[in-house]
Amino acid sequence: MSINDYKFDVISVMNSIGEASNTNLILILQDGIAIGRLPLETDLEDDNSLIKLFNKCFKEFRESEVQDYPQAISLVDVKYTSSGATVNLPHMVFFIDQIVGVSIGLESPKNVL
Repeated sequence: MSINDYKFDVISVMNSIGEASNTNLILILQDGIAIGRLPLETDLEDDNSLIKLFNKCFKEFRESEVQDYPQAISLVDVKYTSSGATVNLPHMVFFIDQIVGVSIGLESPKNVL
């Protein structure tokens, strides 16, 4: 098992706990904090969703070799805070190796930092 497999498993479990407790997934990154959730099946099936469009285009235009381990994850409904600035994004891709930690909570990014 690679470190990316392990990180993905931990993130998935924390996201499931977040869904069950109605809280957000919080990713701690080297330069900021991202609060959001992993996409649901409904997000992936909605023809108007950004995540569905991203996945379709990525499969079509991908030139990199497919790996046996996860390299990135997508979050939806993201609040990203870095250097005191907060940006709300409908979708953001995070490279697994850049994630320092993961938690769940209801805190807004301004209260987390």
